[in-house]
Amino acid sequence: MPVQTAINTRLSRALASTWLASASSFLVGTTALAAVFIATRPDLSGFDAGAQPWWIWIGGACGVVFLTLNMVLMGHMGAATAVVIPVVGQVVGGLIIDEFSLVGAPAHPISAARIVGASLVIVGAWLSSVNRSARPLAAPIEETSPAAQRTGGNATRTAAGPAAQRTANASIRRGRFLPALVAVGVVGGMLSAVQTTANGALGARAGSAIFAALVSFAVGAVCLVAITLGARTWRSIPWETDRPAPKLFVGGLLGAAFVAGSAYAAPTLGTSVTVSVVLLGQLIASLVIDHFGALGAAKRPVTSLRLLGAATVLAGVAVVRLIG
Repeated sequence: MPVQTAINTRLSRALASTWLASASSFLVGTTALAAVFIATRPDLSGFDAGAQPWWIWIGGACGVVFLTLNMVLMGHMGAATAVVIPVVGQVVGGLIIDEFSLVGAPAHPISAARIVGASLVIVGAWLSSVNRSARPLAAPIEETSPAAQRTGGNATRTAAGPAAQRTANASIRRGRFLPALVAVGVVGGMLSAVQTTANGALGARAGSAIFAALVSFAVGAVCLVAITLGARTWRSIPWETDRPAPKLFVGGLLGAAFVAGSAYAAPTLGTSVTVSVVLLGQLIASLVIDHFGALGAAKRPVTSLRLLGAATVLAGVAVVRLIG
């Protein structure tokens, strides 16, 4: 996923549209999955699509909503927070789904060990996203003006000027809507867990994880194409400049592999374990990408704190899988 995200980010810059980049990624993934489906010809003779519950088809839509909510969260709270808050929703959502056997998931009752493991995963994700050099946004720095110093008054002036004032205003707005933004992130994470479970249930009933991933990607592609056309974001494409390199469309292939793998694993491991394992893989890949500045990402050397975070997530996964 981090590799896919890095590639899709570069694609969105080339196309000057996040929505268009996402739609392109989904279309590429859908095409690839359709090709694999045709080549492998899985036996679906025993699968009655009309007899399936409605929720089994919602994986793709949940993925699109998750993507949208993450975009909102990242735009208002920054990348680090946009990573951690959905993790809470994913982990908690996975526990709830497993406990009540929702969305066709096999029952995995909540236990003390599973709660401890889930907590470790959340803490580890937070540790891995912490940026020690980041400073909280604050009001503009005020200092006493020379005139006030001479008169002994309290008149002040803003040191940083208009830019600092805009930063302060953004911070105030974010603080005002903080509860709603946190709720948005948690709900988005829960929908990601629902997507994993629904795709897993569809794959198990159809006997083909590729079929489940294809349906999920096709639904997501239709939603994103509709949004792109409705918002007319295609008009922002800088046609007069060089067109995006073909390698920037590889993100769709990686996403297709990820969705197919999750659909295959979820029925066996359960939603909470699958989500936790995926998060561990994401953290490890993020560490590698950031440390080497791969795929155009800014270099961010691995720190002991980030390594501790990854180890904590690994411990959480082990507790949930082996003890819980």
